[in-house]
Amino acid sequence: MPWGFRKILQYIHKRYTASAKVPIYITESGFAIDGEDQFPLEQQIQDEQRQHYYAGYLRAMFEAIRDDGIDVGGYMAWSLLE
Repeated sequence: MPWGFRKILQYIHKRYTASAKVPIYITESGFAIDGEDQFPLEQQIQDEQRQHYYAGYLRAMFEAIRDDGIDVGGYMAWSLLE
């Protein structure tokens, strides 16, 4: 859940990074769907579930940066390629 991602960013910031003045790096973010390689080509190309996932999580991260003053130094998404 994107709101939970923001909450964990707030917790990490408060507990570890704020006093040390170091940024947070998100090194893996994404999800897999069992059997997605068996989906029809149109569904694989459209990939709406993943679009919604990234839109929500990136929005939550942006709000944490903008509204909570959390320093996020980088965000690495799972590769879309195998």
